[in-house]
Amino acid sequence: MKRPVKHLWPQFLVAFLILVGLASFPLLSPGNRLILKAKTGNKDAMFDLGIEYRLISQARVKGNIASSVYWLKRSAEAGRIDAYFELGQMRGLTPEGSIYWYEKGAEKGNSNCMGELAKAYQFGINGVLKDPALSRKWWDRANEIARKNRGYPSQP
Repeated sequence: MKRPVKHLWPQFLVAFLILVGLASFPLLSPGNRLILKAKTGNKDAMFDLGIEYRLISQARVKGNIASSVYWLKRSAEAGRIDAYFELGQMRGLTPEGSIYWYEKGAEKGNSNCMGELAKAYQFGINGVLKDPALSRKWWDRANEIARKNRGYPSQP
């Protein structure tokens, strides 16, 4: 004797409502909800998950740096420009290096990345040579954006 086929639409409906944040499930912790949202392509959830993994890694939990880099890269690709700055802050942990991420972020208009590039060229750090002209260029662009947004950076 065959078992009757159960209708699955209520389960799909509940799963959908959980994913969009209109319902919650007691067994689904906030961390798991964040992972689900990130896996569905939410750029803010990908960014937050990358930051969470980085914070866990700083607490000396192994294996989370790769996850942090993965989610921050996905967030940057999805259009979250502050992910470039966070990737740049992970000095020595990404194969590309911090200057690569600062340049990509600066090209997208992130004033924090511009400020970091300006400091790198001003002092010759992070593998770049001192270049006062490039440093001035990045400080000027960063300050122009910062004036519009009333925030960091300003030249030391």
